[in-house]
Amino acid sequence: MNRLYRHIAIGLLVGVFASCNPTSPSESLRQRLSESPPAGTAAPVVADAGAHTFDMCDAEMSIEITAVVAEDAHAVNISVDELINMKKELDLVTVDVTPPFPRELWLTFLVETKRDLGQTALALRADVYRDKAVVDAFGVAIGGQSKTNRFEYRLNALEGLDPEAKKTVIYAQADLVLLAQDADVDGVDVNAAVAEAEEKGVLLSNPVCINFKDAEGSP
Repeated sequence: MNRLYRHIAIGLLVGVFASCNPTSPSESLRQRLSESPPAGTAAPVVADAGAHTFDMCDAEMSIEITAVVAEDAHAVNISVDELINMKKELDLVTVDVTPPFPRELWLTFLVETKRDLGQTALALRADVYRDKAVVDAFGVAIGGQSKTNRFEYRLNALEGLDPEAKKTVIYAQADLVLLAQDADVDGVDVNAAVAEAEEKGVLLSNPVCINFKDAEGSP
């Protein structure tokens, strides 16, 4: 990941830890979790033989990780706001929870390609952070011969959380590596592939900020 972009992304996360209230609500992305992308809508990777080879910069621009509240986690005492930028990318999810507080609040991390990877295969290993501490991890190999272009991972955001917590922030940070074009994508050991790679990209999901409030809506 470009160093400037990484600093900007980290700066945005620091801002989220300081305040978990978006400036405005926007359209929901939950439909993306229940519907596969329409065929033919992905923007293809432009391949110009002899002029450009698919590299890590292309890889980082070709995949995104989106974190949302799972469809089955929505309830009358759980308010969800999704802040989407001008590029129609999800920047922040803010969740306000009022009593009775649930024992579970499931999030879905959606990994998907934003363009056709062609024969290019990638491996991605992500750590899931809650308040700057790693609480879980997941990995997937995508693209190439398998033609897999989306992957979902679920996490109970409240498991192991201090019951007295008033706020928590959850996000994923992933290492991304290029695989050989003839790699067995479905059988690849993602952890080994990422650990052995000399060059790695970095991806960040949007943060999910969960606020626990009293019946009147105050923290």
